Amino acid sequence: FFVVVGAFGILIRALLAIAMNYWWSRAEGDGLLPKSDEITNYYVGQRISASLHAGMSVAATDIQLMDPHIGYYHVVGWLIYLFDITPLGLRLLNVAVSLILPVAILALCREANLGRRAEKIFFVLALFAPSVIFWNTLVLKETFVYALSGLVLLGGGRMVLHEKVTLTDLALFTLPLLLLSVFRSYACL
Repeated sequence: FFVVVGAFGILIRALLAIAMNYWWSRAEGDGLLPKSDEITNYYVGQRISASLHAGMSVAATDIQLMDPHIGYYHVVGWLIYLFDITPLGLRLLNVAVSLILPVAILALCREANLGRRAEKIFFVLALFAPSVIFWNTLVLKETFVYALSGLVLLGGGRMVLHEKVTLTDLALFTLPLLLLSVFRSYACL
């Protein structure tokens, strides 16, 4: 069930990502919506990549003066620098990363012994929530925010369920929380 439904979810996202990319290309580089975050993320990423190719350091203040959430710019910049990734490549990467949230929720449901029916319901909800599907097909940081949040829930949930703190659970809780702080600092509060 989970493999088939997960594959279907990935297929829907991939097709939507390809459609969004087609729209982007037809808009002559203006992205899905003119002056959207998607445009900013990609073009700032290109600037970071160009700086890296030129052997220059990239300081946070050089990127976006008014944006404290610079993590995704660096992810995009390094992916462009290392792999010459395109907007479609970034979208498809987001599609792959988007599986982390439903898989983490499924793992937590299994840890809690909620039963097969609950596992299916929570997995489907995490996989097919409309906003999750839409945001995961764009060049936006929300995919990473959702994925990291899923890992935080899994690590924290396991500690609560087992009433003990293991190094693995602590790492599953704190490391994604730390990374989450550079994508959306207020999500860590």
